[in-house]
Amino acid sequence: MSLTESSKNISRNLKEQVHLLPRMTFHSSIIFTGKRKKEGRLAMLLVMALYVIAVDAVDDCVPVESLHRHPRAPSMSLTTLEFPGEDILPTGYDITIICSSNSSKVGGHEDAYPYSIQYYYNENYNNYIKVCDGNGDSLVCKYFIQNARKSHSGKYECVSENNMDCTWDKLTLTFQDPLPPYFNVDLPTNRNFSAGSEANLSCHASGIPRPAITWFKDGHRVPSSSVKEFNGYSILAFDSIRLNDQGKYWCEANSTEGWNRSAGTSLTVLWKPVFKNHPLSTSAYLNSSVATVNLSCEADGFPLPVIGWLNNNSQLSMAP
Repeated sequence: MSLTESSKNISRNLKEQVHLLPRMTFHSSIIFTGKRKKEGRLAMLLVMALYVIAVDAVDDCVPVESLHRHPRAPSMSLTTLEFPGEDILPTGYDITIICSSNSSKVGGHEDAYPYSIQYYYNENYNNYIKVCDGNGDSLVCKYFIQNARKSHSGKYECVSENNMDCTWDKLTLTFQDPLPPYFNVDLPTNRNFSAGSEANLSCHASGIPRPAITWFKDGHRVPSSSVKEFNGYSILAFDSIRLNDQGKYWCEANSTEGWNRSAGTSLTVLWKPVFKNHPLSTSAYLNSSVATVNLSCEADGFPLPVIGWLNNNSQLSMAP
């Protein structure tokens, strides 16, 4: 066994033993003499060493975002079950923090297995709030917060260990009073886009917990495949605007605290004029040097095009 691996095993054993020791409080005003002085100093040094080892064990672990550079460390994910990806959570709810870990990419089976997961709160590394042990290629450890209060706000850290390395991740959670969904900005009344162009419609809704946003067009739900979401923003993307994209759009925001609907926006597609009917060649017989000829032309587009007439490349004036 290498010196590094040996020291890690000693560190893990000491970390486990620190929780078996009775809590000791040392005051600077206490004076030890003789044998008690020696024992007191040893006890103080032992507690200090155990605390430093516990802190170093976390500091030396691989941050989850750096796992790709440390194939010996176990993989890890840390989230909340009820509100994944959110860091502002409502009070009064039961919250489940889930730390999941799997075998590292390299190493023998048993060495790669995550054998322990520990939770720490607000950087108190000498006293974990929960520990889970395992003996397989995966390990899941859940930490429960019942009837969450604002005092539960803080930094929750998870450490997963195998026989070769350890991995670390954190969640910083803030608990606030629940808040129904509301829209930060109203949609504009009208949006005009040229046919064939790229376009986006955007909704931004807030609330505690963060609401889910759904898009509607003319009363029908828009497929989620056309929608991109991040941090309360929902973007309806059009790769190439078409005529059938015209219509009235709006958003609806839903959460466990309520429902809200945004103002609607009318999307209009602008497209260049297209001739539907062209003038046809016509022959006419003069009668007293005068002939009446009807030529027709029809075009469509938006805005509705204005049709002008030319004779030998010269513009003709239109009769009122």
